[in-house]
Amino acid sequence: MECRRVRGQDHVGSIGMRRGNLKGEEAVKSILWIGIGGFCGAIARFLIGSWLSGTFGTAAFPVVETLRLIEQNQIPFALLYATGSVVAGLIGAWAGGALGRIMS
Repeated sequence: MECRRVRGQDHVGSIGMRRGNLKGEEAVKSILWIGIGGFCGAIARFLIGSWLSGTFGTAAFPVVETLRLIEQNQIPFALLYATGSVVAGLIGAWAGGALGRIMS
């Protein structure tokens, strides 16, 4: 696992857990925040996916929808859809990281 220094503290890997500093109540709080974040993310993904499927009739996963567009010989739309999905995912990951930094 990669170890790097951020703001004067040792961090292990890309998740930013401080090496050996999480003990007792602090560890429990960190685990609970991770669980709450996972719960909220899963519910949000389900609700957004359900809404999109009901509104636009799209497949649940970008790969399936992209393949469907390719099969229908709509290559430009398939490329736009795949690129948009990746960009939206990166923006979501960046926003989650920014929110995590604000909350910590």
